Amino acid sequence: MRGSPIVRALLAWIALLALAPLLTKVTSAVPHTTVAVAAAPTRKVELALTFTAQPKRVAILHLGREVFAKAEPAADEEVTLDIPWPEQGGELLFKVEWSADAPLAAMRARLTDPRDVEIERSLWGAGPTETVLNFP
Repeated sequence: MRGSPIVRALLAWIALLALAPLLTKVTSAVPHTTVAVAAAPTRKVELALTFTAQPKRVAILHLGREVFAKAEPAADEEVTLDIPWPEQGGELLFKVEWSADAPLAAMRARLTDPRDVEIERSLWGAGPTETVLNFP
């Protein structure tokens, strides 16, 4: 037997104690700093809605905020939204409430972004319908 097991254990313990400040620094949580994000400028976005059956109510939400709502809209509605709109596009949450006894109905959303690019999406449903539509 070479050396004493107790001496080896004591040397290992001293080595770990010597490394303790370094291990504490590496494994400690770094406090998060808050970064101020500049609010995106709002832009005009044109939106044309066409319904196959008249809904009771329609609402459009952007980033959790209601930007348009109307009770008993016409078959064709046009609205201009003044919202922050990134160059890559965005998404809108549509809440359409058709009557419960109505057959399957549809809504066509035609969006014209600030660069004059027209994007068309459809939404189908019966009764209360809630869907996010992406406009890349």
